[in-house]
Formats: sequence, structure tokens, C-alpha cells
Amino acid sequence: MLIFQRILKLSLTLAFVVGVVMFALAKREQAPIKAEYDRLRAKFGELPNVSPDRFQILSFQSEEPGHLVWRFRPPDNVPIKFNSEISFGGGSCRGGTTSYGAKRTEGLIRFRIDFDNPRMVCFLKYPHGHMTCGSSDAEAAEAYRQHWDELTIETVSSTTPESYSQDEIIDLVRITAPEKFADGTSVRSGENGLCLLVRIGTPTAFDAEKAKAQEQQ
Repeated sequence: MLIFQRILKLSLTLAFVVGVVMFALAKREQAPIKAEYDRLRAKFGELPNVSPDRFQILSFQSEEPGHLVWRFRPPDNVPIKFNSEISFGGGSCRGGTTSYGAKRTEGLIRFRIDFDNPRMVCFLKYPHGHMTCGSSDAEAAEAYRQHWDELTIETVSSTTPESYSQDEIIDLVRITAPEKFADGTSVRSGENGLCLLVRIGTPTAFDAEKAKAQEQQ
């Protein structure tokens, strides 16, 4: 019995240490993007105030491949759900989180690819959460960097702030790739060429979409 207790204690201690190490590594990976996130927030200033019961989003153009930024303000007094899928290079990372809070604060949503990382690490940062995905390898990273302008990038308007009701699910960005790049290089991506999809809405809107899809089956 004593031996069993010692083994159990050792196992719990080891699990705790591993958890702390993994947390520290994840935090270290996020540190550069967090610093840039704060800098961009200071640079772009505040969105003009609109109705407190609507979403407001403004996209910013970036000349840097693999770098996308949006200004975001949610409605008051409603939970907000973020769903995302990253499939650059054939890897697949999916995430979903719901944030709660009565105060209507604005912030930045930012996506960036570290093409120089051997794992082609993708960072997604949004208010109250983030996602990190090592989605591929150096070869795929270089192919995407060289052929970034051949991807189809669908996002919200970048000229004026867009306003959305709480009944809508916002496809913030959808990036798809062709089967091959112009030079004949094969492209590794997700299903139907999907590379990135970020969707935002209230849990009620997502539930309604799910119920409608089930009715149509």
C-alpha cells in the first residue's frame, strides 16, 4: 500500500511538472505576438461607436504574407463564440471558445504565420483567447510564402467598419488554396482547399445554425 501511494504521488508530481512546462512553452511562443498585438492596438486607435447590440469589425490590409488584422467590438451583455480551423500545409487544428462579459470592450483579432519556423507555426490571437498551430513543415511554409497571392482570401470589408446583428454568424476570414500553385507545386491543405476559417457569433446563433442543418438532413 505504501509503495502504491508513493507511485501515485510521484505520478501526480510528474504530471504537474509536465503541465507547468507545457504552459510555459506555450506562453513563450505567444509572447512575441502578444507584444505586436498590443502595439497594433495602440496604433489603430478606437472604432467609432455604434449600436451596443451589434458586432462591429474593420479589416486592415497588410502587405506581409500570412499576416491579417481586424479591429473588433462585440455587442453588450452577450457571450461571444469564436470557432476556428487552421489547415495550412495539410495539418489540422480546430478550436472553439466562448467569452462572457457584460462590458463592451473592443480589441484586435490577428492571424499570423511564422514561415521561418520549421513547423510553419500559425498564431491566432483574439480578445480573451488565442490558438497556436504547428501545421506543416519548412517546405510547405516556403511554398505558401512564395505563392501567397495565389490563395483566395475572403474577409470583411477593409474600407469601412462592418456592422452585424446578433442573429448572424460572421465568417471573419476564409482562405482556400488551389490544387497546385502556378509553378506546378502541389498544395497541401484541408478539405476542399481550406487553409483558414474563423467564425464569430453568439452561442444562440451557432445553435440555430446547427439545428437548421440537422433539419435539412
